[in-house]
Amino acid sequence: MKEVVNYKVGEFVDYLGETHKFVVCAVSTKNLEDSEGSEVFNVLRMETYDDYIDEVDFPRALFLGVSICNPKDEFDLEKGKTIAYNKATTVKNINHPAIYTTRPGFINTEVVEALLNNSVEYIKRDPGSVIPGYDEARKKYLKKKEDEEFLASVNPEILDLANSIKSLDGNSKEDLARILDMK
Repeated sequence: MKEVVNYKVGEFVDYLGETHKFVVCAVSTKNLEDSEGSEVFNVLRMETYDDYIDEVDFPRALFLGVSICNPKDEFDLEKGKTIAYNKATTVKNINHPAIYTTRPGFINTEVVEALLNNSVEYIKRDPGSVIPGYDEARKKYLKKKEDEEFLASVNPEILDLANSIKSLDGNSKEDLARILDMK
């Protein structure tokens, strides 16, 4: 098995203002082999418009893997490369190459470099695409911050009134709602 491995390092600042460094790995290969040297990847199974499975043999594929460093940890480039490489070459990833081709020479240095650069820029713009739960945590954080800013801008007398209303029992709240609905 011949494989060519390339890496690109990037970083982004998250919604908390913390910097995350990350490594993207591109593995270009003809076929992947398992630990015993058996070929595990040489055809792509594709669903076609006729709903049957077609097998297409292709000589080259390019796989991507990403490792992201928690900002609380010290960035270790070699560890990041190892994690990204392992993610690119996992059995789970084997059936989902970033690029596959039947044309020799199509996956070349320029294509790989462009894909790595594009991946780094994409992750900078959308960290949630590679960090599970990131988008939900960001939304929750921003909502909490928005609520805190709103409460800081409200007249204290209104806040006291709102807290008094919150403490009312169910019947009193219903009476208050009825009074507020009167013209």
